[in-house]
Amino acid sequence: MSGTSGVSSAPWARQGPLSGRRPSAPEAIETESSEAWSRYGARIVGSERHSRAGHQLSTRLVSRAVTRAQAGDREALGFLYARYADDVFGCVRDILHDDLEGEVVTRQVFAELIRTIGGYEQGDAPFSAWIVGVARNLAAERVGHLT
Repeated sequence: MSGTSGVSSAPWARQGPLSGRRPSAPEAIETESSEAWSRYGARIVGSERHSRAGHQLSTRLVSRAVTRAQAGDREALGFLYARYADDVFGCVRDILHDDLEGEVVTRQVFAELIRTIGGYEQGDAPFSAWIVGVARNLAAERVGHLT
């Protein structure tokens, strides 16, 4: 069992900051270029994420990414990974009480996302709730296999 000190030990958390200039959120939405999509990468932080406008922007970006991912766009899947991997990892690590197992299940969640995202209906629940639910289910299955 690995301990944590409040800092995520997930492999993606150990990577350096995004290189180059991050496009503004409107620029990322307007251009929808692969570069802007991936460089912006759902890294909505600080006041952008917690403000009303930032929340609305985040919701629009996620909605657009989900739609594109459902159509098979791998870069949109990458966007969703960048946006939700830490949340998924935190959820499964809390259930499994093990960083390594948390990383394994997190990878499994996003590997299965390619297959399962078609079942997500945008009007039913926020995507964050849906993907965390998928993560909880996989973590619970993993607990059953570990005991």
